[in-house]
Amino acid sequence: MDLLQIDTVPCQQRFICEVASNPKRFQPLSDILLKKLVFNHTGHTELSSHWLSGAAALGVQSKGTKCSLYFARCTTKAESVLDMGLLGWWQLLSSIFKIHVIGETNNNWYS
Repeated sequence: MDLLQIDTVPCQQRFICEVASNPKRFQPLSDILLKKLVFNHTGHTELSSHWLSGAAALGVQSKGTKCSLYFARCTTKAESVLDMGLLGWWQLLSSIFKIHVIGETNNNWYS
């Protein structure tokens, strides 16, 4: 989570919870983050810890209604961490031009 400069564990968890609760709103970032949370064949996640996967699962199950409650030590919403205007432009451009984000994980490409 260094890329997003989210320093505290509760804020990292709340961020992942909120992004997972509404992936369409946070595309393409949600696509990248949630794919990294998928367990690989060794049983480990790409991101550092299982607590992030648990936060994502909570977000999906509760549709975001419990993120601020479970991670109350963090008052920062995902929308305030991200440039939502830029995400909106990216979403518009990707719908017009069929742009897809691809990346590499363990030498395997995904999109």
